[in-house]
Amino acid sequence: MKRVIRNITVAGMLILGLSFTSCKNSAEKDADQMTEQSSGEQDSHPEGGMGKMDHAGDSESISEDNQVKTTGMAAFGDKKVADLYDTYLEIKDALVATDSKAAAQAASHMVSIGNGNVTSIAKQIAESDDINVQREAFSQLTSRIEPQLKGTLASGQIYKQYCPMAFEGKGDYWLSDSEQIRNPYFGNQMLTCGRTEEIIKK
Repeated sequence: MKRVIRNITVAGMLILGLSFTSCKNSAEKDADQMTEQSSGEQDSHPEGGMGKMDHAGDSESISEDNQVKTTGMAAFGDKKVADLYDTYLEIKDALVATDSKAAAQAASHMVSIGNGNVTSIAKQIAESDDINVQREAFSQLTSRIEPQLKGTLASGQIYKQYCPMAFEGKGDYWLSDSEQIRNPYFGNQMLTCGRTEEIIKK
């Protein structure tokens, strides 16, 4: 009987080990794909390089009639809010890359935009070089910026995404311009952990 129990225990440990290895390999594969994509983007900018992350790119425009500014897939009736969202995405991407310096730089830009509701939180990110401190502040930033985005969204959509494992299993949200999951709370450790909880539309 003891031998049967021992065999079952060993088999269970082997299954758990294989599952962990598979999850790890998947994360490493995602990281490799991100690196290859990043290299391809840099090659396509031979003169000036990438520099600052830019989600708006060529799609950013301001209508002379209604002053709607487009950022990626979302357009806002308030230019300042559009700038906040664009900078928020820069901070998110820096956290996905576990780049505390880039996160601080983007947050400094958000502080300069001057929005009282989010400035104090952005300042916490800008003044820290600890990626964990920045991620905790980013959680608060998400909560504060979401109502502003919803209130001025003119067209397009924003993806509200959720990771149940964030902050020791408490779970937390972030906003994205893409349905693809890129987790800012874990980076490459759990890059694709999460799901889209809500698609915010006008």
